[in-house]
Amino acid sequence: MVKRCQPSSIRLVDNVQLKAGQFFRPDPGYLELLTDGLKKLYVTKILGFRDDEMCAATVLFEGDPEDVKNNEDKIYSIAKRYGGIPAGESNGRRGYMLTYIIAYIRDFACDYYFIGDSFETSVPWDKTVLLCINVKKRLTRECTACDWVYHDFSCSKDDSCLLSSPGYPGLYPAHASCSYLITSSSQITSVHIKFLSMSFPVNHCGTDYVTIHEGSSPSSPLLDTICSNQKQDFVYTSPKILIVF
Repeated sequence: MVKRCQPSSIRLVDNVQLKAGQFFRPDPGYLELLTDGLKKLYVTKILGFRDDEMCAATVLFEGDPEDVKNNEDKIYSIAKRYGGIPAGESNGRRGYMLTYIIAYIRDFACDYYFIGDSFETSVPWDKTVLLCINVKKRLTRECTACDWVYHDFSCSKDDSCLLSSPGYPGLYPAHASCSYLITSSSQITSVHIKFLSMSFPVNHCGTDYVTIHEGSSPSSPLLDTICSNQKQDFVYTSPKILIVF
């Protein structure tokens, strides 16, 4: 017997959008930070979900309480069959909020010279993954201005956040002042920065250097100053890290 299950709306949320939805959460208190940490530990370590691969479906139910409850049970049963778990009403509301305010994000991005909030096109299903990969690569090539913002939800892969000076591997324009802001959607996320290739003049630390700040402006507390050509690794726990050069 076929059972009908038709929610009012279903919206798919990929991994990047899932993490972007965390920006609409109010600042958590200490108890909520602890609870979130335990939830993440349970989902990733016990249930085996990968933080950089998780996706979601936000499902809207309408009708009388009995119909809503029946549809919820059916959806949860289907999800469980394929390894899915309920994520709660608050996460679903944030997913819908993200789609509602996309136009306002676009206006904000244009005002502050961010690139892109969404792309719309038609493509066969078997080309969707390739399309996403190529769009992200094109954005990486285009984003060579001296001021840029990198969000952690777009840096989930090992090679997805390669930062370089404008014109790399050549020299960037003389007297240019560049700043790259790295932001995290979580207060408990560590930021790992690895310098792979540096080219400083010899004995010019007074004029040629890279500074790393805890915050979003060059006046924020200074964490490190770099003026050597050695490969170096840094790990910071601040949700906002600014690189200035």
